[in-house]
Amino acid sequence: MIAPIDGKHLKGSDFLFRAVTRAWQRRADVFQPTVLAAMGDAESDALFHDDTGANPLPMWPEHLELIRGYAEWFVRRGLTPGEVVRDAAGREKPLAALLMACRGIPSYAEDSMEKKAMLLAIVLENRPEKFLPVRDPESAVPIIDYHL
Repeated sequence: MIAPIDGKHLKGSDFLFRAVTRAWQRRADVFQPTVLAAMGDAESDALFHDDTGANPLPMWPEHLELIRGYAEWFVRRGLTPGEVVRDAAGREKPLAALLMACRGIPSYAEDSMEKKAMLLAIVLENRPEKFLPVRDPESAVPIIDYHL
């Protein structure tokens, strides 16, 4: 997938990064679960529009279903992603706690190899803020591309 955004033709994750950054710059709380859960189809779709006004993301209905499931999971529990991370960070085995929590969160739960959750953990650990102080590296799972 290659699409124009902000005057540049960007591919795949580069497009996605620019689209979500642009959405966040317009509205800083746009990716909070309560905000995502309240969005209609058109508003959700518009987050990822390219310069032509189209959403070029493949499998958009399936991705929208994952976004909604994720948001609604947090809303139903009255939780935020930050609270899940802070809870895991306070555990004896933070990495294991985060991986366990992600097993129940839609859009992470479907990934039986836990690639998404492990990538999230790496980002959280390596941020300057050290959101996830990994004291249990033995809990790590390999990040494997399992597609052909």
